[in-house]
Amino acid sequence: MYSRVNKIKVLVAEDDSDEREIICQFLSNLNYIDSVDCVCNGSEAVKKILSETYDLLILDFVMENRDGLEVLEFINKNKLKTVLKIIVISAIGKTEIIKKAFETGADYYLKKSYNFEHLKNIIYNLFNKNNLNNFKSENLIVQKIGVPTNLLGFKYISQILKIIKYENVNISEAYRKIAKSNNTSCECVEINVRNAIEHAHKIQNNYYFKIFGESKNKKKPKNSVFLYTIANLDML
Repeated sequence: MYSRVNKIKVLVAEDDSDEREIICQFLSNLNYIDSVDCVCNGSEAVKKILSETYDLLILDFVMENRDGLEVLEFINKNKLKTVLKIIVISAIGKTEIIKKAFETGADYYLKKSYNFEHLKNIIYNLFNKNNLNNFKSENLIVQKIGVPTNLLGFKYISQILKIIKYENVNISEAYRKIAKSNNTSCECVEINVRNAIEHAHKIQNNYYFKIFGESKNKKKPKNSVFLYTIANLDML
């Protein structure tokens, strides 16, 4: 399964020395990890990112000398995220903090107390280039509407549409099913879906405009409105 992922270079920024050592050791033992560098604060992370090219940054949110949010803002401001994927790991579970992390460039937000099998699966999903080779109608329409394929929200929206279509359940039940199958929380699924919709709403391509009408000056549609509207399209 994991052989489909090319070798990747990882930077871990974690201020807890024990946790940093455990994460780095775990990653070093994965067969698709080329190398792992570890730093203890945000300033050191920025220095590394400026001096070397990484595929993945695993970023603690609460650190001295630049916290995780400041690192994300620096990466975003300096357009350093061209190829870099970012997984934020934090004990903070507040919705506004998670939302801010996604808005400033995080690809995934993982609460501490996670298991390493989950982390391994997240990395695999972020870098498995064959994930996009088996599009079904759900994937195609989500892509066509302007949701970036590299976002986890793209995967979750496609799965939710499939459940709505074939299992005839409501959005809340679909969230629960997706959360269970992906070993995550309903809140995490909902936030990733919201983040993906926000990307599509900002882009407003022709297909998005055709479905939702002129909405440049309107707020993005609610998750439920977005999902049910797409689920009821004839082509799906």
